[in-house]
Amino acid sequence: MEAGVMSTKVPHVLFLDDEPSLLEALRRNLRKSGWEMHFLQSPAEALSLLEQQYVDLIISDMYMPGMDGVTFLSKAAEKRPDSVRLILTGNPDLDSTIDAINRGKIHGFLTKPVEIQHLQDVLEAGIKVTQAKRRQSQMLYTLAKSNKALKAELEQTLNFVSQTQEALRDTYSSTVEVFAKLLEGFRSQLLQRPFRAGIYCRLLIDHMQFEPELARQTYFATLLHDIGKVGMPRHLFNTPFRQLSKAEQAEYEKYPIASSTALLGTPELEQAASFILAHREHIDGSGYPHHLSGGAISEGALITGITTYFDELLDGDESPRAIKAALQQLELVKNKHFPYELVDTFKEVIEDYYHLGDREYLSLVDPEKLQAGMVVGRGLYGSNGMRLLSQGTRLNDRLIEKLREYHTRVNPTMRVAIVQQSQVRVN
Repeated sequence: MEAGVMSTKVPHVLFLDDEPSLLEALRRNLRKSGWEMHFLQSPAEALSLLEQQYVDLIISDMYMPGMDGVTFLSKAAEKRPDSVRLILTGNPDLDSTIDAINRGKIHGFLTKPVEIQHLQDVLEAGIKVTQAKRRQSQMLYTLAKSNKALKAELEQTLNFVSQTQEALRDTYSSTVEVFAKLLEGFRSQLLQRPFRAGIYCRLLIDHMQFEPELARQTYFATLLHDIGKVGMPRHLFNTPFRQLSKAEQAEYEKYPIASSTALLGTPELEQAASFILAHREHIDGSGYPHHLSGGAISEGALITGITTYFDELLDGDESPRAIKAALQQLELVKNKHFPYELVDTFKEVIEDYYHLGDREYLSLVDPEKLQAGMVVGRGLYGSNGMRLLSQGTRLNDRLIEKLREYHTRVNPTMRVAIVQQSQVRVN
């Protein structure tokens, strides 16, 4: 194998910026990360390093003297195509976004000033991508070596192929997580929380028993549906739609096109991209961007649409009153935006998830205030959509310690739905 490509187990991260003070701040705040970090001010020096050293993740400033960040990352992609590449910029616009995706082949933007916790989350997610690619390359190398020597039996070869395919799926799943982490970072300014909509999506597709690949693509579409908003004017998303001018409304309605276009360069996400393109279409033809209707809208697009629409209606408020109001709004658009059957099925899933028909009263509790003996009243999901705790779990000291660690390191806004003590049944 190529020297220096897959030889290191410690993740390497390269920071390129012409501001020494910024690099020093990053060095100081990330010193306990356990990564091997390289802080450089010169694009030429950075490219020279990439000639000699495999780097898992590259973060470059957008504007630098001599060579801009997009040009640098396009050259970096030629030298280290497996590295995750991010742009650090003060004000991303649509033109620079498209240019960076096409030429720099970047995975996303980070906006200055960047919060250290968010930066660390993105770095950790990006490193997962390169680690998955590393496993894939190692499997392929071992498989090729085995075939060359003619010593591998058919069963062993098929096993390697299966493992390689799994590594490929892991790679693209991790890539989606990187995008979604970036979207979550923009949430307070532009976007809804993608992972909560992803939880609704998983619950719905599990209930409907989707086949695995269709389920995966629908989930990816739900996580990434808003990615096209990153480069658009921020006031479009901070202003109620009806208060926008007609020209601004027309501009806003282009975001599904921008979101789907951002994914078309990745063949494994093309189906998800098609769902994103149509997720704001309505079965009565009143949606956008292409005013599709009826059977012209795929099931994946409809599910992406209803889960993200419901999430936007909640706007972060998961109180019983807000949930019931959002479900009532879905009733108003039944057979207009979404089919009868889909709305009814989604309502059933949501009512079950939030226990709207139960008499038990659920309280959302900060992990720091959890106590042993409390009972989880609703399934708890992580920021990547995976289940952390099942409904009915009785907390103990070990579980509480793990939840607090996750709350501190990964999701500072996490709350746990706990059954009110007077409602806990003692058998």
